[in-house]
Amino acid sequence: MKLYFNGCSFTYGDELKSPEKDSWPSLVASNLKSDFLNHAVSGGTNDRIIYKTLLNVKDYDYFFIAWTSYARFTEYNPVDNFEINFNPALKLNASLHYSHDLKENYPKYKNYGEMYYKHWYNELFEFKKWLQQIILLQSFFDQHEKQYLMLNAFNNNLSRWLQPADSFIESTKRFNRFF
Repeated sequence: MKLYFNGCSFTYGDELKSPEKDSWPSLVASNLKSDFLNHAVSGGTNDRIIYKTLLNVKDYDYFFIAWTSYARFTEYNPVDNFEINFNPALKLNASLHYSHDLKENYPKYKNYGEMYYKHWYNELFEFKKWLQQIILLQSFFDQHEKQYLMLNAFNNNLSRWLQPADSFIESTKRFNRFF
């Protein structure tokens, strides 16, 4: 059986001295005596997880998806297809500021990230998009008769979103100007 893993630093094993042998994907594959690909990257995004997993569906039998923060997103440089993972950093005042965690220091990416999080980011919309991504990937796996296990590897403010309707509406008014 060939196993496929995707996620962010938690799945990659960033905090470990030897992620290639000590990350949880390595341990699962070793326990199952299976070949595997750990396609996770530090700072990985759910956009990236979807994109890379779709490309690999035919080559693996079982998929392990560790969803990350819905606030992250990925863009690709149109010139060389260089992958840019954008990650916000939460400051003490709880406003989102762009965290410059890029492999290369390009001011245009930093400026783009700062503008996006300042002017266009909407937490409720990103949460809904994340739920759509989960449903999309589940349906895709089912259509391709692939086995999978998905887990939430990031907090994602679930207590804010999973509450009674009245409390939910009150707590999300700042995200929806139509209420």
